[in-house]
Amino acid sequence: MEFDMLFCMSCVTVLFVVQNATGFVQLHDDHVRYCTSFKSIIGDDLTVVVLLIVIVLFSPEGPHVVTRELVSNVQDRYLILLKHYLESRYTFVRAAVMFPELMSKMKELKDFANIHGKCLVDINPHEIEPIMLEILDLK
Repeated sequence: MEFDMLFCMSCVTVLFVVQNATGFVQLHDDHVRYCTSFKSIIGDDLTVVVLLIVIVLFSPEGPHVVTRELVSNVQDRYLILLKHYLESRYTFVRAAVMFPELMSKMKELKDFANIHGKCLVDINPHEIEPIMLEILDLK
């Protein structure tokens, strides 16, 4: 229950602000669908969430990454760890389905981040509460 509320609140709060400030209702609806489908894959498994966060953090694709090969190797280790974790937690068949689904969700998340970044440029700061301006770094 705690994970459900946290998961929903984190998705909905930022999206509600973006939806109201930009009028991008479709983006909001797409994010809600993404969160729902992501949750349907992992359920309440916070370990998967943590491993995915680490995998995203160790992305060699960042513009300021100097040692891309090293960062890529670290990311590969966490990808392998995720795969082994899924195999140990779920059946081998279920893990074989989950892993590509999660990788697809990570690609989808990257696409959403790009779209979301473009939307933030269009936000009128006068329509947002000061605390949200600070959270979204729009000052």
